[in-house]
Amino acid sequence: MSMLVVLCAAMGALDTGQLKVTITCETPTVPMGDTAVVRALVTGPEGRPFAGGAQLLPYVDGRRWGHHATSDASGRATFRLPMPRPGKHDLRLVCRNPRAVTPASWMWPSATQGVPGPAWFQKTLTLPAAVGRAAVWAAADDEVRLFINGVEVVHKTGWNDNVATPLPEGLLKAGDNILSAWANNGGGPAGVLLRLEMETPDGPRLAVSDGTWKTFTQAPVGWPVAKANGGETPGLFGRAGENVVVPRPWPGLEDTDPLYADPVAVLGPDTPASNTVEIQVENRALVRPPKDPGHLVGVQWEPWFTPRNAWWSTAQGVPLLGFYNSLNRDITRQHVIWFIESGVDFIVADWSNHIWFKKSWKDIGAGSWELIDATTAALDELAAMRDEGLDVPKFTLLTGISHVPPPDGPRCVNEQLAWIHDHYVANPKYAGLWQTFEGKPLIMPLNLGASYLKNHYKLDERFCIRFMGAGTDHNEEAQLGLWSWMDHEYPGTPMKNGMVESMTASVGSFEGMGWLGARTRGRRNGATLVEDWNYVMQRQPKMVQLHQFNEFTGAREGQAHGPGKDQFYDSYSIALSDDFEPVTLDQAAYRGEDGYGFYYLNLVRALVALYREHPVKSTVLAIQQPTPKRPGFTLKPVLTGNRLELVWTWAGKRPDLFSVTINDRVVLDHYPNFRADIDLAAFGPGELRIRVTGDGSRTRYPLAWDHAVRPLEEPVEAFAEVVCLLKR
Repeated sequence: MSMLVVLCAAMGALDTGQLKVTITCETPTVPMGDTAVVRALVTGPEGRPFAGGAQLLPYVDGRRWGHHATSDASGRATFRLPMPRPGKHDLRLVCRNPRAVTPASWMWPSATQGVPGPAWFQKTLTLPAAVGRAAVWAAADDEVRLFINGVEVVHKTGWNDNVATPLPEGLLKAGDNILSAWANNGGGPAGVLLRLEMETPDGPRLAVSDGTWKTFTQAPVGWPVAKANGGETPGLFGRAGENVVVPRPWPGLEDTDPLYADPVAVLGPDTPASNTVEIQVENRALVRPPKDPGHLVGVQWEPWFTPRNAWWSTAQGVPLLGFYNSLNRDITRQHVIWFIESGVDFIVADWSNHIWFKKSWKDIGAGSWELIDATTAALDELAAMRDEGLDVPKFTLLTGISHVPPPDGPRCVNEQLAWIHDHYVANPKYAGLWQTFEGKPLIMPLNLGASYLKNHYKLDERFCIRFMGAGTDHNEEAQLGLWSWMDHEYPGTPMKNGMVESMTASVGSFEGMGWLGARTRGRRNGATLVEDWNYVMQRQPKMVQLHQFNEFTGAREGQAHGPGKDQFYDSYSIALSDDFEPVTLDQAAYRGEDGYGFYYLNLVRALVALYREHPVKSTVLAIQQPTPKRPGFTLKPVLTGNRLELVWTWAGKRPDLFSVTINDRVVLDHYPNFRADIDLAAFGPGELRIRVTGDGSRTRYPLAWDHAVRPLEEPVEAFAEVVCLLKR
């Protein structure tokens, strides 16, 4: 079978072999690390543009590389593919049908029953005649038993490795049939996903988990045979594949594996694909901003994207590099190119959850070794780029502490440090790549609560140890000298010998209740990072850490922390997340349907340049408001009515006056304040592109969304821009 997705005939299946994909490259010659802009046109059997929304997957030199895209109503799609390796490269696109729709929904206890433990569900299925062949699919969070007319037909745990279970002949009879399901979850509300496929004299018939079932807090009288009275309507948390636990496999759901930009995803010789375009990637000298040894910049970076660790099912955005594997050195190479041209001096790779609850280093499992392999691959690529003559960043690790009481915990940490020293720091292959501080290789164990510091545990003295905490702006840890992974409202200022050693500036941050907590600072169109940078500029620490580059996975709905399973850490959505790796502008991910492109990478570049500018002459602007009304699901705020409250902020040199345009129409000219109430009566519904410009200001880093900027030869006026949706 050629690469296609077979949909139910009733849904109007279309073989992707009937679709033709034609591509052109807007940029056939690309400087190393820059982006190839590729345009695609999908046409149907009659040669007309295909309006059905085909999914397109790029393959470079026969391997999956870069983000996927969906064609629009005119059959068109645009790709922005970073190209890190010099040489000639062949590009083709593979076309897949759009995501199939499956009618089954996850059933959970109703809102009043959303507590851990068992739940009971029931439905009466009335059939006009006896059923011939039938089969049932079942998935659970965490366990389900399904009974039909009192006979147990399925006992299933988990939502993976699903198969169709044939039913005994004659079990489903003409008239009423009682479907009863018991589910249990020890850590949260129980969830059930069911699909009953039947062959009847009138043709195929389907019964699924949906709102027609009833749920009970205890086993009803006569369970599981008798029809129960009462009950409540179950909570429905999305269809299979939408916003909740994704069952694999499941009828009607697309195979997501081809989305992953993994080096083992190879284009088969018989796979229908587009025409081939050739892209020439030219070697070049990278444009690193001037260094300042007294003001170092580090970036927090995740090597966790491997099959046994964090994967991409809950990613809030689609990186331009695609849903990648951290073992792929081309991914590291592109990241490092972006870091070099952003003025990054050192990379802080995250091992913070590496040895939790392990009594010995030898006890770590396959996932931890996969993380080690990804880290080693990154160091190998750094060494190779260094040998090419590139001025690559240094490297260090955010290690973790073992949540095991002494003596096992500290011993396990020291075993880890000894392994790091012997295999990385002292390895001649990586000579000169490790970041030093106070004359020793720097290591940063995450030490929440300062337990190791307070107990004076002695760690490997070959390293300069700087413990990392979180929320040091609101606890005693900054006073104890802990550096911070992320702070809540403003960067903490750990002091030593009267000097600020390190501060952390965040794209977004949250307090103890997670991203949906009351004191969360989302992205706010860049205002959060700009405000943090003002603290950095005031205190001038020896090091500033960027929080952070590629934090792309968080908990699913119904599986987060806290009693209500609603405390989301790591990331939640585009607007409520903290990474600045470039993502697509328009591809839907787990929550939300858009992205920020290169905006936050360019914002980081502008702010790092500001940090090293003496005296400060440049300005960086960010629009603080409007922000999304429903935080987290989109970057585009929705406006209603005729009034817009516009608020903006700045870092660097403060402009005296500002101009504001909406869709290139001037609405404020030479305006003296940072807040304005603007009349929108003259604008019709649709997108509004709002731009604030500092009159007479200067910047060499315009905050573009669609490409990475390098410093301009001549400065331009600083501006900030946000797109809103006006609804009438």
